[in-house]
Amino acid sequence: MFCRKKQLILKHVYLCIKWSTLGCWRQSLAVLAQERNLLSFMHMEGALRMKRKILKLYLQNVPSRMQRAGIPCPTVVLLKKHILVMSFIGHDQVPAPKLKEVKLSSEEMKEAYYQTLHLMQQLYNECMLVHADLSEYNMLWHAGKVWLIDVSQSVEPTHPHGLEFLFRDCRNVSQFFQKGGVKEALGERELFNSVSGLNISADNEADFLAEIEALEKMNEDHVQKNGRKAASFLKDDGGPPVLYDE
Repeated sequence: MFCRKKQLILKHVYLCIKWSTLGCWRQSLAVLAQERNLLSFMHMEGALRMKRKILKLYLQNVPSRMQRAGIPCPTVVLLKKHILVMSFIGHDQVPAPKLKEVKLSSEEMKEAYYQTLHLMQQLYNECMLVHADLSEYNMLWHAGKVWLIDVSQSVEPTHPHGLEFLFRDCRNVSQFFQKGGVKEALGERELFNSVSGLNISADNEADFLAEIEALEKMNEDHVQKNGRKAASFLKDDGGPPVLYDE
């Protein structure tokens, strides 16, 4: 399938990423070879075979849903066991830098913050997703835009810990941009309310988290009482299918 394989982009104990091109299309790709199966990074329970079926549908529909919402993110091309092939974000075989790595001017940093805030709101309200691992390490800066990556562990807001994951994302984002000198950056609690549309008014973090956990418990009780519904991404009709091989 691959006519050329080029440089190693990233390698660590769990992950090896290479740049490649696909057949006669000469499309730049990122080939991710994981030492641990991709399924182990997802926040879901159940038998392995069921997880694989869910993952197939997830990778078919979640990225296309994000793209329809206008969220910059890589496109999944192929999934085969621990190999994941995605569109390459970068230029001339050089990968786009993470926000952690790139040096931005004060105006660019401010622009990146407002883009990130908007992306988080879109992800939550339009895609019904929480990234669940959002930080400066999982956002790229390319062509003047913030790109979201590593969405395989994302969950829906109705996940038993979905709001806790959102709060953690908000903390990471808030701390990064505040340390980066963005005076307009909201605190983690303000950011959480801005993204979720909730209006939790606790005076301290402990009480704020307690209210989040109470909301999650109410949702869990409701689901148990009324029967668990299929995750909405299983009903999504968007996008071309991903090439998949168990």
